[in-house]
Amino acid sequence: MAVPMDKRASDGPADALVTIVAALDPGAAFGLAYLDRLAELRQRYGDEVRIVWHHLLSRPGHHQVGALALCAARAQGKLEPLLRLALSYNFDLDEDGLAAPLRPPGAQRLDQLRELAAETGLDVVKWERALRGKACKDEVKRDAQALVALGAIDTPYTWINGRPLRGARPIEAFVAIVDEELAQARAAVGDSKPAVAATATQVLRGARKTLPTP
Repeated sequence: MAVPMDKRASDGPADALVTIVAALDPGAAFGLAYLDRLAELRQRYGDEVRIVWHHLLSRPGHHQVGALALCAARAQGKLEPLLRLALSYNFDLDEDGLAAPLRPPGAQRLDQLRELAAETGLDVVKWERALRGKACKDEVKRDAQALVALGAIDTPYTWINGRPLRGARPIEAFVAIVDEELAQARAAVGDSKPAVAATATQVLRGARKTLPTP
């Protein structure tokens, strides 16, 4: 099973040594903590790490419109800002770092998502047209089917160069895998910069990206 990587929202260069596939939806508990983990990884590793976003519905019937909203925001380069705002609207972190619902899941309703889209700075007319369009519906469905087939059953879910990690784990869990993958990539390519851009046919099930011969 391959996970499509083309035309996905991403943060980091396409030739990064480590690609992190991040699956999250705007109704996921611990979502804010997860976003903070990913932001810390990008800050720590810089251009050696790339993050690619995918849709995975933790509650398909309930979160469908939220996933479509994120897909539509990606077309304007604002997937992550809308995602963070939607998560902030629905969840807050208590003093123990656990996500507690602030209010009923209103941010999964189109009327309130429309307000959040405007607050994010999106062109709301174009955003809603994309949300209702076939392309986003197909993208969300394709992502969800591919990731479930790879064993993902809830969000957040992560693959680090193909190695799965479930949940908003402590940052040390992410760092340990990234460090291992970076060491192997550096050893494989020596001083050259590898062309390791993830492609539409990248296989994630238990596999690493194939590094080119330097």
